[in-house]
This record gives sequence, structure tokens and C-alpha cells, in this order.
Amino acid sequence: MKHVIVLSLFIAGCLVQTSLAQSANQPAPSTFTERLAKLQPSQNREASPLTKFDLDFPGGTAPQFVAAIEKAMGKPINAIIAEDQANVRIPPLRMMGVDLPQLFASLREASMRYRYDNNNQSQVISSLGFATLDNPPSDTSIWRFSSYNAAQSPTALTRFDLSFSGGDPLMLAKAIEKATGKPLNVVIPREHADAKLPPLEMKNVDVQQLFDALQAASMKSEAYATGGSHGGGFLPGQSYQVANTAYGFKTQGRVTDESIWYFFVQKPVGPPLSPPKASRFYSLAPYIERGLSVDDITTAIQTSWKMLGDKDTPNISFHKDTKLLIAVGEPGKLETIDAVLRALQPAPITFSAEQLQRLSQQPVAGQPAGAKSTQPAKPAKPAPDKDAEN
Repeated sequence: MKHVIVLSLFIAGCLVQTSLAQSANQPAPSTFTERLAKLQPSQNREASPLTKFDLDFPGGTAPQFVAAIEKAMGKPINAIIAEDQANVRIPPLRMMGVDLPQLFASLREASMRYRYDNNNQSQVISSLGFATLDNPPSDTSIWRFSSYNAAQSPTALTRFDLSFSGGDPLMLAKAIEKATGKPLNVVIPREHADAKLPPLEMKNVDVQQLFDALQAASMKSEAYATGGSHGGGFLPGQSYQVANTAYGFKTQGRVTDESIWYFFVQKPVGPPLSPPKASRFYSLAPYIERGLSVDDITTAIQTSWKMLGDKDTPNISFHKDTKLLIAVGEPGKLETIDAVLRALQPAPITFSAEQLQRLSQQPVAGQPAGAKSTQPAKPAKPAPDKDAEN
């Protein structure tokens, strides 16, 4: 039993010496390691109070922005600005009672610029701001400045100026190729080859911006007949529906200079409904007899339509032999002619009671005032003699 106790004490001593030796050989943590551990984000770190400050920044580069913040806070901040980012311009900012995270979050959000494709999907095309790995951030957090601009990206689309006088889709594709100096991959179905596109004047755009704008400008709502008579006009018993129409160029996937675009026309099947037309006839003889000319009257009518912004105005024609103004168009627009002719009619002459009394007291021409009429009264015509007739 004595030998067993001695052996146990010997083994325990060896283990203690081995442990001490291992501790002696392990290097002490360096100052850099301790500093790194403090900089690493920790979800459990308690948020330290953030300094609130007012900022009035007139705009400038990122280093100038940092200097303005330090002046407003009264202490330095930790910011990393790469050399290729030093000249990025930051817009003017005026802030009251903000801290660093609030300021940088607002700057990032305000700088976001988006582009929307044909499927209404958004894509960030530019942004700038400061970001940190600390969560939550503090006054001693290290902030890194960065900016992004799709126009400066290696995959950016070619930008160009375009002056297109109008024409079919193929003519537009040729004009774009001439403006960019590069080929454009387009597919134009034969049934849409004669579609008429409006004139376009563009400055510093890419092909996606151009096609998005063209499609947006072409969108409109039209009423189409779905049953009954298709002779045009809103006829009794005719059914119709309203549908959206559009045309333009679309593509699939990410847009590049090598994307394949296809031309489309979106319209429902069926003839479009047109407003009913009516014909009216107006006699201009009374107006011409008073000295007005036909040109005076028609100019007043056409001026009214022009001021109302009407483009599809009624057709008017003057028939000299009958002195009739013939008009054909939508009934609502023909009301303008009625209104003009009513305005050109002479105002009726009205008399007061006093004026009527004076007029009644005026003598007949050639008769002295106050004299009574000397003309004998005409005898009554005698009744026919029935006996004479028999």
C-alpha cells in the first residue's frame, strides 16, 4: 500500500511538470492580436453612445467630406478612402442632430440610382457611401468609402447620340448602328416590318434606355369591338372592351452590346371603335349680308378647335351657290360651330318702359306735333246681299 501511494505522487508530479513546460513554450498573445479582437464585430457588443452633430457640407470629394465631419464632431473618425475613390464627388448635405450611422445610411440611400428593364426589374446603376463591419457601429468604427457607376463598368453599354426622323423598325436599327459604330442584333417579324415609328432625338443614351423610352411612349388604351356591328362608332347593341396597345424592342437576360433584340407589336384582334360622326348644315347668308366673310367665320371656328387642343377636327366646306357651311365630324366637336355662329348673331334691341312711352308719343312723319290724324276712317265693308246672290 505504501508503494502505491508513492507511485501515484510520482505520476502526479510528472503531469504537473509537463503542464508547466507546455505553458512555458506557448507564446503570449501579441498586441496586434488583441487589437484585431477588439476590431472584430461582435453581435453581443453593447452599443456605445454615438456623438450627435450638425453638418453643413457644401459638396466636394470624399476626403473633404470626412474633414467636414471631423470638424463638426470635434474629433477624428476612422475612414478608409482608396486612391481611385479620392476624387468621387459627394453632393451638398445639411444635417441637424445626426450621428455617423444615420448620416452614412442617408447618404447611401440618396445616392442610389436605378434602371428598370422591360420586365420592370430594377438594377442599381450608381451609388456611393461609407460602410463598416461593426454591428452596432460606434464613433471608433472603421468606415470604408466606395462608389459604383455602371457607366464606368467594363460591361457598360455603349452610349450615343441619335437623330432619327421616323420610319420603320429596320430604319431605326440602321440609325442606331451608325450612331454607335457597332452592329445591332435585331429580329423584326415580317408582319411588323412596316410599323411606323416616331421621330427620336436622343443625347448620351444607351440602347436599353432608348428602347425603354420608345416602348413607354407607344403605350395607350384603345376600345375594340368584340361583337355586333363593326362599321365604326358606338352602335346600339355593340359590345366592346378596352385594351392596352404598345410596340418596341425586347430582349432576354442581361443587356449587353451583343444582346439580341426582337421587335413586337401588342394589340388585340378586332377593329378599333371610332367615335360616331354626323353632318350638319349652317346657312351663312345672314352673316354675309351683314358684311362678314366666310374666311372670318371659318377662322374663328378653327381657332377655337386649335385652342382646345383638338387634332382630329371636323371637316368643313362652304357651298357658294346655297351659302351653306357643311361640316362633318364628331357631334361634340360640331358644337363649336353652333357656339361661334350664336356669338356672331346681332344682339336684340331692347327698350325700357320710358323709351317705349316716348316712342308712342312721337308724331307721324309729316304731321304737326299734337295734331290728331285727319285721315277719315275706312268704312266697314258691307256684308254681301243674299237676295242679290239668289
